[in-house]
This record gives sequence, structure tokens and C-alpha cells, in this order.
Amino acid sequence: MQPHGMPYPYRCEYNFADHNASYLMLVGNNAFGKPQGWRTQSEIVDGLDSTIAVAETIRSNIHWLSPVDLDVATMSFTVNDGPNSISSRHPRGPAVLFCDGEVFRLNPSIDPDTLKALVTIDGGENISRDQLLDIGLLVSP
Repeated sequence: MQPHGMPYPYRCEYNFADHNASYLMLVGNNAFGKPQGWRTQSEIVDGLDSTIAVAETIRSNIHWLSPVDLDVATMSFTVNDGPNSISSRHPRGPAVLFCDGEVFRLNPSIDPDTLKALVTIDGGENISRDQLLDIGLLVSP
């Protein structure tokens, strides 16, 4: 346990507040999370390996036990664009959890359209996680 009672796995060591959430579920229309829950596997038609479920954020106003999510309707799709974006102080970029359980870091240079495609569950975009890894837009942790 870290100071303020938050277990280490729930925070990024590069984010400074030990009691604030570092990871939030992405919620909204066409996102992994719904306002009152999450999607079934059959609803994620873009593929589990190409849809982000949870992302790191530098928001400093969310206690780690608060039921707060990252609303995709109001978030910025530019990485490290402030507290309402997928963001991190980690030198390799923010961590993201895909619906298939795999974790990667986002290269901050990923373009907003590609990031938005990774956030939607049913946009029909032709996104290959392997290709994003090959060109360095996703980085193994």
C-alpha cells in the first residue's frame, strides 16, 4: 500500500498525487463503458484487440475510490492535451488497456483520428494493433 491507502497497481509512478486516480474507464456512446456499466463482448464489433477500455489520465481531482470515468463525448483526442485527455507524465506515454486485456503505452504523437478509432466499439475503422506497434504508435509496456 502507498501513502493515503491507494495500492500501487492503481497509479502511475510518474503521476504525483498518491490518492488520485491514474486510470479511468472510457465511457459514452460507442465507447467501452456505458453510463451504467460496460458493454458485452458482442457489442464491441471493432474487435477486442483494437478497442481501448481504460486509459491513463493526469487528472488531479479524482480520488481513487470515486466512481468517475473519462467521458469520450467531452474528452480531447489529442494525447497529453490536459486533464480531459488520455495523458501521462510517463516518458513513454500514457498506458491504455484494450478490451482483450492487453496493456500498451500510447505514443503521444498518435493522431486524433486514429485515437478516436481505437476508442470506438463500432466505428468500422480498419485498425491493426500490430501495425500500430510496428510504426511505434503503440509501445509495449
